[in-house]
Amino acid sequence: MMDDLKIKYGTMNPFILSEHMNIEIKYVNFLKNPRGQYTTILGDQVILLSNSIQDTNEEYFVCAHELGHALLHTDTSGYYSLNNSTKNKSEYEASRFATKLIYELYKEEHDFELCKVDLLSKEYGLPETFYFILEQIS
Repeated sequence: MMDDLKIKYGTMNPFILSEHMNIEIKYVNFLKNPRGQYTTILGDQVILLSNSIQDTNEEYFVCAHELGHALLHTDTSGYYSLNNSTKNKSEYEASRFATKLIYELYKEEHDFELCKVDLLSKEYGLPETFYFILEQIS
């Protein structure tokens, strides 16, 4: 799926991908959780992101996670919370998708393979709890 996205849209940036796929992104006033949510409103796909993560590195991972729901779980609504872990299959799948997407975005923006996984956290908000996914894909 990642290769198809890169070929079709020329980027792995979750914000640009969402725009190309006509998935609207809105920042809203959530409490502490959730950090993001994927839903459909009157048939339109929408990613809701918390105002608290706007203009932070975390917004990349959360947007990528919600984009994962949009592509993998079109019939359900999903969300990413601050203490989200692999609670169920759809959340794990969205987090795995987001981790792969962020890894590919890093390679795209830096023109080389990742040397230190902590850079993914620093630049794109990848939670340390998902580092194990990188071991599976690299």
